[in-house]
Amino acid sequence: MISTVFAAAATREARDADVQRGLAESRMVEARQAQKNADEERKEAEEQRAVAEIREADAKLAQNNEAELRKLAERQAYTSDMLLVQRDWEDANVLHMQDLLDRHQNNELRGFEWDYWNHKLHHNVYSLKGHSNNVYSASFSPDGKRIVSGGSDNVLKIWDARPIEGQH
Repeated sequence: MISTVFAAAATREARDADVQRGLAESRMVEARQAQKNADEERKEAEEQRAVAEIREADAKLAQNNEAELRKLAERQAYTSDMLLVQRDWEDANVLHMQDLLDRHQNNELRGFEWDYWNHKLHHNVYSLKGHSNNVYSASFSPDGKRIVSGGSDNVLKIWDARPIEGQH
């Protein structure tokens, strides 16, 4: 009888061990699945981080391209304005010429041409005073020795075009 009791106890212990082994195996399967899920989530997070880095790089590239395009547009505007300054010089449109030069006075893209035209505009400028109101027209004589001017005061004046000694 003792052997039956021992046999029953051994059977119970074997069954309990089988149950424990089954629970352990089940927990190992769950642990492996949890590890697999964690690995997949980590992989997905790494892929999302890589996508975010690519998007960030694309945004920086777009920003750099935008800055380069803006700089190019500024350079083209400056070049265009300097061509207009030359045309204004040829057409004696001094006010528009001055406006264009003033627009680029503090421009970092400003080149030698700005200094050239600014110097031409302000070098040896003489004021002929004598009209009582605005002057609307002035022309050189064919020989270049005289200037005729007329304005809103309905007066025509003739000036000597040669510079006065010592005046600049």
